[in-house]
Amino acid sequence: MLGQYHNQNKLIISSTTENRLDYERQEKVLLENLEGLNKRDVTIFTLFGSGGRISDGTTISPEETAALQEELGTSNYDFVVMVQDKDGTELHRQFEHISGEKLIDLLDGKDIASQEARAVDTLDDINR
Repeated sequence: MLGQYHNQNKLIISSTTENRLDYERQEKVLLENLEGLNKRDVTIFTLFGSGGRISDGTTISPEETAALQEELGTSNYDFVVMVQDKDGTELHRQFEHISGEKLIDLLDGKDIASQEARAVDTLDDINR
């Protein structure tokens, strides 16, 4: 299913229910950053135990949702946010809502670059 959106960045929100506080916070962040997400070609997948939906208006059956959650490794968690690039590479995963600033930085590649820089610095420190 995700492969159909190969030309889009993907934000995947997997939650047991729409009534979770983390989900409600994430929805608020998305609404506040909708313009920036649209500029970055982001398709949002929202997955619940009862089914799901895609930001293009497509609904996802409960069976397809369960299969997708299993494939993504999110089925055992109450709440997960994942960011994937256009190639389907996972850029980030966390178990609480993600801020708008961090989401935009991830999509722009800034967060990944800073993580790589920190990793190099850590390796340099170890090798000294």
